Amino acid sequence: MDTAYILHKRNFTDSKCILELFCQNAGRVQVVQRMSQKKRSSAFFQPFVPYSVSWQGRSDLKTLLMIEAESSGVQLQSTRLYCGLYLNELLCRALLPGEAHTTLYQAYQTALQNISILDDVELALRQFELVFLQDMGYGINFSSDSLGDLIQDGVEYQYFPDEGFVKVSADVYPKKKQILFSGHVIRAISHGGYSCDVERRALKILCREAIKIIIGDKPLLSRSLFQ
Repeated sequence: MDTAYILHKRNFTDSKCILELFCQNAGRVQVVQRMSQKKRSSAFFQPFVPYSVSWQGRSDLKTLLMIEAESSGVQLQSTRLYCGLYLNELLCRALLPGEAHTTLYQAYQTALQNISILDDVELALRQFELVFLQDMGYGINFSSDSLGDLIQDGVEYQYFPDEGFVKVSADVYPKKKQILFSGHVIRAISHGGYSCDVERRALKILCREAIKIIIGDKPLLSRSLFQ
């Protein structure tokens, strides 16, 4: 028995569907479920709802034995819905089956709550992305650069997900064409400074670049909804 959210649902046969679950203890689990007439309706198998689930099977595709909603979850609409779909797609693309991600699961729950109630949904996304990156092994070190030196005001840096912040000297051409980040902005972000537009945009770019190395260059479909 586990608690899980449905990240994605797709038809498998006329009478069966496949559910991508994000479980509190088991991580990402793929299950096949036979659908009754009731379960084929759009009101069943909703995203952003915590379910009690159980399954059986030794292959990557399990057979779902039981699924029951624990609560009504959160109701997301418009931009908030797109944010929730973004989280779900990100997890589907990044997580490997059968690996526990307890901290990330808690961050996902918190993000859904924040997206549903906060005016600043961008902040909720960035907070989740930072936990996601840390959990995936690509956490952003805002305190020091790639050589271990402290980030300095008055210095510009390039960011590479597999290296970190690389100092750009006036007499050294950047490794490749890339956006530069000032030490002042990096230090502000490290202290939770997401208030000004410059810092918010910098953090968004940093998270996007770091996430790209995990999920690849293929665009996320959910991002197109924001257009």
